[in-house]
Order: sequence, then structure tokens, then C-alpha cells
Amino acid sequence: MKIVVRTSDGQDWHTVDSVGYGAENELQDLLAKSPSLVPVGDIREGASPLVAAAREVMTPSGGAIDVLACSSNGELTIVECKLAANSDRRQVLAQVLDYASDLWHMPYDELNERVKKVAGVDFARLAEAGTSGTGWDEEAFRQGVTDALTTGMFTLVIAVDEIDEHLRRMVRYLNLTGKPEFRLAALEMERFQSEGTEMLVPTVYSPHLDAPGDSSRWDDARFYRVCEASLSAEVTAVIRDLHQWGKENIDSVEYGLGRTTGSLNFYSKLRDEQYAYAFRVTSAGLLDLNYGYLTSTFGTEFTNRHHRAITAIPSFSQVSDDPLKYPSIRIATKLVAHPEDIQSFKEAITGLRDLLDE
Repeated sequence: MKIVVRTSDGQDWHTVDSVGYGAENELQDLLAKSPSLVPVGDIREGASPLVAAAREVMTPSGGAIDVLACSSNGELTIVECKLAANSDRRQVLAQVLDYASDLWHMPYDELNERVKKVAGVDFARLAEAGTSGTGWDEEAFRQGVTDALTTGMFTLVIAVDEIDEHLRRMVRYLNLTGKPEFRLAALEMERFQSEGTEMLVPTVYSPHLDAPGDSSRWDDARFYRVCEASLSAEVTAVIRDLHQWGKENIDSVEYGLGRTTGSLNFYSKLRDEQYAYAFRVTSAGLLDLNYGYLTSTFGTEFTNRHHRAITAIPSFSQVSDDPLKYPSIRIATKLVAHPEDIQSFKEAITGLRDLLDE
């Protein structure tokens, strides 16, 4: 690409010099400090702008994500950077897919700890700082991150100084064959300089076939259709049992608003108009405890007493004791074989009403 400029005083036009990157970490640093440079709206329709990012986030397989970025509502973008001097574009494609598979089904709390190790703050605090607090909704952020981790709906970006035909072919193949939850893009970040002024020209390559989105609200038919398609009959039976019990014993059971992952949210009325958003179960087979919500609404001591009741149940004994977290357990590995623990869990939830009076 050639860029020709002139100043407003009408001087002659002149060509701007293209400036390369000295090393890949220079490109990484650029995108980590200014994640909004990644035009995610051009990659995935309706995607929210990126507001914050962490560098070198370690994954369970031992690799480090160059840049892990997020929007204010929890959408996740994984960025791997490679310069033209590195001719093995297949390797970077394998890396970004490997990192996405590492994050897939990772609990929110685990990702939060991995981000905290490199960023020095919780993931939510990092994102909040990127929004300057304007319209910040921590519950929506956590929910969005959890949904992305559960479904694998990530935006995967290979950031380069030059998109070659080999990279175009790989991106085109993965996006146009099959219907992946993720969206893959090549991002060319060509840099120019003129008389002390730097210019960046981001160019996205991300061909895709957009299917009409399912924007309908969740109901029993849709939720259990998704459960039966992705979970075992035993896990679905546990979810059905909790759902029916909730209808009969909890004041309110409502469906969440996730796009691809359904959730049943259980609310218990404690006194007057005070409701405790106690837990939720999802069509991904997770049971999430809402410690963070309980703490913000009823205080740390309330949550600590509830935690002691929860961890007295063998299947929940390893749940984090941090009153600000939202720990998850997998129904398949924890509850299917222990119906007695399900009964104990129900008793712990109905016991929330008594905790306020202690």
C-alpha cells in the first residue's frame, strides 16, 4: 500500500514511508495498550469494541496468549502476532486454535486468576478501567465471559504486518467451511511515518457466511432442546430436577439472556422485597454459585455462612471460599452420581432465608 499526503498549507504531495516493526513484541505491545485498534465489528457483526487487554496470559497447555482482549460485556478476542519475517503462518494458526481450545469450558474464576497473574488486577477490574466506569455492569461482564468460555465463541485474530495469500487461504477455509462458533480474522497493521507523525492502517481479512441469528428468548422447549443435544441424559435429568424443585420451592426461576448458552437463574426471596440470586444452571452443564452477588447485596459474613453450608456437601467441598467470586462445578463430574448431594444443596439454598436472622 502507498500513502500520499500533503499538509493543509498546500505544499506538494509526498509519499509516506512504510515503517516496519522491530520485533513481534512491538506489535503485541501496540495492540495490548490500544485494543480498540482491533476492528472486531468488521469481523463479527454486532461485536462490541474492545476496551482492555492482558499480555502473555498463560494457558493450561503451557503456551502464552500474546494478547487476550475483552469488550465491556465480556466478549473475548485472542490475538496472536506474527511478522512477515516469520514465514511459518501455519504455526501461528495452530497456536491461536490451541489457545482457544484451552479457554473453551474454562471456569471464569480460573481465567480470572490467569489474567490477574500478568495484569496485577482481576479481569473485571481491568475491563472496568478500560470503560472509565461509564455504563459498567460487572454482572453482565462476568456473564458474557462465562458464555464465551462455555460456547467457545471467541474472535481469533492473527495480527501481522502483511497478509499474504497463504494466510488468506487458511482464514477463508476455516470461516467458510462448517459453522464454527469462533470467528477467525487476519489483521494487517501496516505502519507509516511522516515528519514525526505515525500512521496505522488496519486491514481486516475475515470472509464469512452469516447465518440468521437466533434472537428468540429462552423457554423450556428451547433450553432443553439445547441440553439434550449437548449433554448426557443423566446431566439433563439433574437440571430438570433442579428446575422443577425451584418452581415448587424457590420464589422465582427465570431464563437468562445468553445468545447461545441458556441459563436458569434461581432467586430466593429472603424478606420484604429482598431476593437472593443464589445460583444458576446452564445448558453447558455447569452449576454456578453467585457468591459475588450475595456479598454485594447481603455482605461478606452472609456469604461466608452460606459457603460453610455449601462446602459441607462433599461434591462442593473444593469450592473457592472467596466471597467475591462466582465458582462453578460441572454437574456431570460432581452431581450425577451423588443424588444425596443434590438434596443437601437444595436444603442449603432454602436455608438462605435463615442466614439473615443469625
